[in-house]
Amino acid sequence: MAVIDRPAAIPDAGFVDPSDMEEDDGGMTETQFKAFLQDELQDADDFVDANIGGRRERNWDYYNLDMSNPQWGLPAPKGRSQVVDATLPSYINLMQPQLMDIMVSGRNIGEYEGDESDEQALECATDYVNNVVMRKDNRGEIILKDWCWDGLVQVVGIVKAYWKEDSKQETDVYNVSSDMELAFLIGGIESTEGIEVSAFEAGPNGYVVEVTRTIDTSHVGWESIPPEEFVINRDARNLDDAILQSHRTESTVGDMIARGYDEDAVMKLPTFDELQLETDRTERGYLTQRSRQDSVDPMMRRVAIHEGKIRCDYDGTGVKWWYFVAGGNEDVIELLDLQPFEDQIYFADFCPYPIPHTFWGRCPADDLAEIQLVKTALVRQYLDNLYLTNAPMTEVEVNSLAKGGLDALLTRAPGQLVPVKRLNATREIVTPLMAREALAGLEYFDQEAEARSGVSKESMGLNPEVLSNQSATAANLAYSQSVLRVKEIARTWANDGMRKLFVYTLRIVKRYDDFMTIVRKLGGNVKCTPEQWAAFDEFDAIVKTGLGTGSKEKDALAVMDTFNRQSAMYSDLGPNNGVITAGMIVNTARRLSELSGALDPDQCYNDVPIDWDLPQPDPQQQPPDPKMIEVQQKGMEAQAKLELERQKAAANIELERAKAAEQIRVARETEAAKVETELRKIETQYALEQERMNREFALREEELEKEASLELIAIREKAASGNGQIPNER
Repeated sequence: MAVIDRPAAIPDAGFVDPSDMEEDDGGMTETQFKAFLQDELQDADDFVDANIGGRRERNWDYYNLDMSNPQWGLPAPKGRSQVVDATLPSYINLMQPQLMDIMVSGRNIGEYEGDESDEQALECATDYVNNVVMRKDNRGEIILKDWCWDGLVQVVGIVKAYWKEDSKQETDVYNVSSDMELAFLIGGIESTEGIEVSAFEAGPNGYVVEVTRTIDTSHVGWESIPPEEFVINRDARNLDDAILQSHRTESTVGDMIARGYDEDAVMKLPTFDELQLETDRTERGYLTQRSRQDSVDPMMRRVAIHEGKIRCDYDGTGVKWWYFVAGGNEDVIELLDLQPFEDQIYFADFCPYPIPHTFWGRCPADDLAEIQLVKTALVRQYLDNLYLTNAPMTEVEVNSLAKGGLDALLTRAPGQLVPVKRLNATREIVTPLMAREALAGLEYFDQEAEARSGVSKESMGLNPEVLSNQSATAANLAYSQSVLRVKEIARTWANDGMRKLFVYTLRIVKRYDDFMTIVRKLGGNVKCTPEQWAAFDEFDAIVKTGLGTGSKEKDALAVMDTFNRQSAMYSDLGPNNGVITAGMIVNTARRLSELSGALDPDQCYNDVPIDWDLPQPDPQQQPPDPKMIEVQQKGMEAQAKLELERQKAAANIELERAKAAEQIRVARETEAAKVETELRKIETQYALEQERMNREFALREEELEKEASLELIAIREKAASGNGQIPNER
């Protein structure tokens, strides 16, 4: 089950609180908005359940060869054939590889076009989206394959494009031997964003510091969402004029809280198991999930989430798009996020058989389902008829059977004896063989399936005997006619859904991607910077589907023929002839390399403008003297050799200078460190000596005071006894 990743927050946007708006501003209260959103979701869901959901569920069952549903299947009575015809999955599995080969076999699926002055930015956008967004950051080919299958079987396929905030952490360990190095390391860490000390340990040889770096890996996300999870208002004709576009899915409470949504609001959401996003979700066995309502971990409780955009006059400034995230089913319980729409999320659709003036069209599975139903009935009747013909029913007079006779009839082993009391006690009921008529009916409906799907089994090489009885012209005509329907589907996918996906992706890149990216490809690395993306709004996308004369081989032959004709004309007319340029020939050669699938055009030819041409020779210029040319060539070779030697000498000198400078720097740093260490030792010794002397002076003063006090006491005692006098004392 897909899980919503919250798009990047818009600066100074955030949740819009209606209470902050002035009364005269108009607009809607939060209660009114929730009611409006609920009505649109409920109306869209009712329409899908009544008109689209049944078709999707039927197509899903038929693709999985499940005909047991009595509403649209063909339950077989007990004792009858249970075989299910595989027309629908067989033809879908033939169409999908053809479409994928057309769409993704080229080096670039989509290319951007705009003003010729933005050629570098156009190339950057093309390389970035095709190589980074599609192939590096997302499993592009797999997503497109799922998108294709959804369109062929589930009426409409949907791909969501959004900005996915993400990060990863890397840990480095540093061994620091001194306090000075430690201080230098800590200072560098504190001044650098995204880096922090994750562990610190002091050891006998210094310090061990573990540093964790948080690396921003945010990127444009592509996601092929299940068609039943996409919601659009019933009267929408296309995505551009829709009122509501939403992705409804499920997520755990813990995941929603971790993405920054209000915990109280998330905890109020009802458990997903109590809801039903769409009838066919609960009836598909692979989507059945155990209930987590009574889970011991409340963070693992699953809730239903809507994420999308809706058009309304919410703030009283006019009708515009609003981005929202809401919890609940069609009854919106809580608004988790509401912002002005700023390219947070886009949807791209693919409907193989669009119907004018409505969003919902038809798909090949709709046309093949009826064929599979009829063929299943015919095949079962055919087999039942064979069963009855080869093992007919038997009329039995029970009272005329001897002991064990009934068991012998039921086993019907070859050579089995049936004991009876009298002759003619049993009689077989003959069933006429109708196999020929059933096979004729099956052949008719095979032709009908080919006409409806546009896929011919003969042209796909599944029946070479049929093609072998045709002329080459007839075989080519059969092949060309069989691929017309598939080519039309490919054009619809390319010019509508795929083009939208590439245009929307570029808008998201410009809005949120603010760091330089290196695009690696066979022709060399390309730097894509935000400065180049400033012009992206002016770009449009074209999708190169490889649609030509019917096959790559025939397209390659046609391009090769054009290349030969261009080369011959250019050789006859010369450069600047006004008809053929050298740039045209180079571009034809590049196209031929693309069709081969094994060569990268950038490795074979430079990409030059169409109007690029060789300089035209001056007709008045005299042909140069061959001897003079030889002399000039030798002089140029000698000069080139001398220049090469000079460059090598200069490089060696520069290298020696760099080595000497590095040695001086290291020596200076080493000497400075030694001086700093000695200075610290002297300062420490001086402080210790000073402290020792201070203690000795204090002790000596104390001793002198004690001696003086004792001497004074002795004198006073002598004076009191008349044996002495106290000077200066009265």
